Amino acid sequence: MRAGQLRHFITFERQADDAGDLGNADGCWIPVYQNVPASIITLQGREAEQAHQVAAFATHTIKCRWLPDITEDMQIRFECRTFGIGSIQTGDKTMDNRQLGLTLLVSEKK
Repeated sequence: MRAGQLRHFITFERQADDAGDLGNADGCWIPVYQNVPASIITLQGREAEQAHQVAAFATHTIKCRWLPDITEDMQIRFECRTFGIGSIQTGDKTMDNRQLGLTLLVSEKK
């Protein structure tokens, strides 16, 4: 994955477990990974049709370097926009079986 293509900086967030988690109330989101370099691409035409077969309401594709523990119940923040994760696809592996990247099909939350 080429660094020049990763020109956006996103934050992965998970929902707080309960009011006891860092003193947050229910419904709050806690940053897990911040300032992650990524590429955000709006799906159009045929790409959108193919993505809808995997994730029903995908509006964007986000690509980033591989991170552990990313799940579909997390959300992504980019500036003032929020995306829900619909599908996670791992990228290619190196010769020693390390993951190189993630491709996420996401839908923008209103």
